[in-house]
Amino acid sequence: GQARTIRIMGDQDKPETFVMGYSAWRDGTKECRPNTDRGYSEMVEYAEIKTFTDRNGREVERKEAKKFWLFQIYNVTESRPQVWEVTRKDIRKILEDFERNPKWGDLTQYEITVTRTGKDMDTTYSLMPEPPKEPPSDEVIKAMNEAKIDCSVVFKGGYPMGALTEDVPEPTNDQSNMDRLRSIVTGD
Repeated sequence: GQARTIRIMGDQDKPETFVMGYSAWRDGTKECRPNTDRGYSEMVEYAEIKTFTDRNGREVERKEAKKFWLFQIYNVTESRPQVWEVTRKDIRKILEDFERNPKWGDLTQYEITVTRTGKDMDTTYSLMPEPPKEPPSDEVIKAMNEAKIDCSVVFKGGYPMGALTEDVPEPTNDQSNMDRLRSIVTGD
């Protein structure tokens, strides 16, 4: 199968690095909402009707919103920052199990090899944590900072790569502003 080694860099407490939500498609356009009851209902409402075959072989029409996690990763195999959108429940469960395991814990402290086998509906993934358990290198942190990834922009229809901006206020000349206000007030 195809294997990639990654390091998860997202932190659930920092929305620019990690978000959870629901997504749905309609007319080739994807929308995303935060992981709330309202977000879910908005995405079900937005979703186009799809036809599925149930366990009994009957065709059923329904709207579907997919739960997702979107987080920053460093792709060790390709030596570059990326984002990973995880919509598969089995992968989310594996990652949760790693995080709960005292031998592994915090997902940002080790690399994970993700192997994909099969294709289409027969695709399976295996995830294997890789020793050593250590913080990301300065080189990885620098690359992630330079990539300016903001995962939270997906809720506004944005693309995360390069979306992080530091809102630096324009320098102001306070004396000039005070003079202008004084002239407005006094009519000078």
